[in-house]
Amino acid sequence: MKSFAMLVVVIAAASCSDKKEMSYGIDPALAPTSVTTGNISNLSYSSVVVAGAASMNEGIVDRGVFIDTSQYFTTGKGISSTTLDSTTGQYTVAIADLTEQTRYYVKSYATSFAGGTIFGEVKNFTTTAAPPQCAALQG
Repeated sequence: MKSFAMLVVVIAAASCSDKKEMSYGIDPALAPTSVTTGNISNLSYSSVVVAGAASMNEGIVDRGVFIDTSQYFTTGKGISSTTLDSTTGQYTVAIADLTEQTRYYVKSYATSFAGGTIFGEVKNFTTTAAPPQCAALQG
């Protein structure tokens, strides 16, 4: 059903005379207007918190952070935020299960109910080394 809806949007956009509307396939007034990748904090060997901010002309249906070990985001995944300050549009995403001493790339995203998604700038960080394991005392 979702692909049928997309087909209808493309056909409708192709019949419009507004070139900007045709290029996006949605009404530009409903598209995201600004997304910023914020601070990287609470960095450890296995987790991090990434902040973002999203400004839209209309309602946001999803927001979060994409993370990958490639700066081109070829195999990464998007992690939706569960926190949102509805006044400022700021949110945070806590990411766990990272590999120690590994460089990661992140970028914030936001998707409007009309289907438009935009991304913030790419930032990177390297996880720390895991703390040393204490050998069990013998004897």
